[in-house]
Amino acid sequence: MLSRLLTNLILLVIVVTLGIFIYVSRDDDVVSHRLTGIDASTINRIGITHNGRTLELKKFDNHWRMLKPIAVDANDFRIKSLLDLLSTESFSDYDATGLALKPLGLDQPETTIQYNDLLISFGIDNPVNHHRYVLVNNHVHMISDQFYPLISSQIGTLVSQNLLPRDAVITGMDLPDQTLRKSDIGWQSSDISVSTDAIEKTLDQWRHAQAFGVHTYNPRKSLGRIEVSIDSEDRPLVFEITDKDPWLIIARPDLSLEYHFNLELYDRLLQPGVEPETDTTGQQSTPPASSN
Repeated sequence: MLSRLLTNLILLVIVVTLGIFIYVSRDDDVVSHRLTGIDASTINRIGITHNGRTLELKKFDNHWRMLKPIAVDANDFRIKSLLDLLSTESFSDYDATGLALKPLGLDQPETTIQYNDLLISFGIDNPVNHHRYVLVNNHVHMISDQFYPLISSQIGTLVSQNLLPRDAVITGMDLPDQTLRKSDIGWQSSDISVSTDAIEKTLDQWRHAQAFGVHTYNPRKSLGRIEVSIDSEDRPLVFEITDKDPWLIIARPDLSLEYHFNLELYDRLLQPGVEPETDTTGQQSTPPASSN
């Protein structure tokens, strides 16, 4: 009986010791197998190439802005996701010297991302485990494939979802049915029945409303033109309403972008003084949001 108890105790000690070793080894493995040791906060320039397309991003005062192929505020949340690539886990790491890079899609990569001076090249995904081959500092790594779709996506995916530049001050607005101007006594509409309070609500929507999707401009028949004057631009920003069924689409043809909103935003953005329609239960009538 004592011998069996002693045996069980020894086995328990072995199991606990082995568990501690596995836990510590796993923790050390995660730390030692980050793709890079670069602190994301030190990055202020990002360049992306994909299938011949070039995109440049730069950080200004803790916010990101796209410089090429168009000049527009970037989507800070999605840029943060790009920066997470720097610290993602590398599941395997091979010296690229002497490796056949062509079968991995890394001999002439069509997709790259550059953080300051660090270049990361993307190859094919492994058909067995669906990890992506990447080349960093002459080392081939296998990483989660969660970053490639974002890096290879259309430009609008990385664009800010706001209609106006960050911190823009609106100085005037020409809507399809009204003109809004600021006078010595406050904001006024060409429709004298519209109150200053209603105008302020519309201006606030233009400052803060976010599209559920930003896409490459698809030319359609214009359903209305909007001009927004802001303090930082010599000329008004020109928008076109290109659809309002089932979504409200407001386009910036000069940027080749269009912003998609739920239809309930139509009155809030374009018709000061008009209350959003409600159904018989008192709820705002709005279609379900589309995926990005």
